[in-house]
Amino acid sequence: MGEGVLVAVIDTGIDYNHDEFNGNISPLSYNSFHEVVGLEAVMDDAGHGTAVAGVIAATQNNGIGISGIAPLAELLVIKANFDNEGYFSGAAIAEGVYYAVDNGAHVINMSLGGAYPDPVIEEACDFALSQGVIVVAAAGNNGLPVYNYPASFTSVISVGATTESKERASALLFQLHQKNLMITDHQVFSQN
Repeated sequence: MGEGVLVAVIDTGIDYNHDEFNGNISPLSYNSFHEVVGLEAVMDDAGHGTAVAGVIAATQNNGIGISGIAPLAELLVIKANFDNEGYFSGAAIAEGVYYAVDNGAHVINMSLGGAYPDPVIEEACDFALSQGVIVVAAAGNNGLPVYNYPASFTSVISVGATTESKERASALLFQLHQKNLMITDHQVFSQN
């Protein structure tokens, strides 16, 4: 699954030496914080981006780890975090969205977010949608009754989790957004 699909993952980068990503990381991957193209520029220094990329496109039937939901997809990795931190620059996130659109991404994934809407990120997400690019973002995981952004922008599909019994996961943010997708997070593993 995923053949011919370019998925941009805006996160903390990727461990491009990991066996689960053999041959499916685009050489056009981009560090939007430092504005540098290339695999060396997107090495994951926090681990989160590698885990997210694994759920999306880890190699299938290679005898190690897991299989991603779209193992034949190509990953356009966009590293948008501060160096050696799990925190992101709003400007780097927006730059990453524009870069993904300009470089042919079909889907943009952002497993990140916060409680405050950034109009620069919103404008970038609106642009992506206007270009036919699907944008998804994490609904959040602190359980508070607040919006999470960019997931709550109208141009973004908010993705959250349910329990094994199909109830909202207790850590999931209360989303009031009309574009929600809920999936079970019971025993979801990644290659890390």
